[in-house]
Amino acid sequence: MYVCVCNSLTEESIAKAARSGANAVSRIYAALDCAPQCGRCLPKVRGILEAAAGGPGPRPVPETD
Repeated sequence: MYVCVCNSLTEESIAKAARSGANAVSRIYAALDCAPQCGRCLPKVRGILEAAAGGPGPRPVPETD
């Protein structure tokens, strides 16, 4: 599933970067050679990062209009 539409990042690509040692959101984006654009994906990226580190995992992101 796409998590970051601005950069075409999938849940799997983010998790793979986290498992490869990217241990912060900024490092996830650096590892994937991009930068956050609109920011709507950041909560989901943080959740994937936590899950890869053995934390609580992705949290539902509230819908915004």
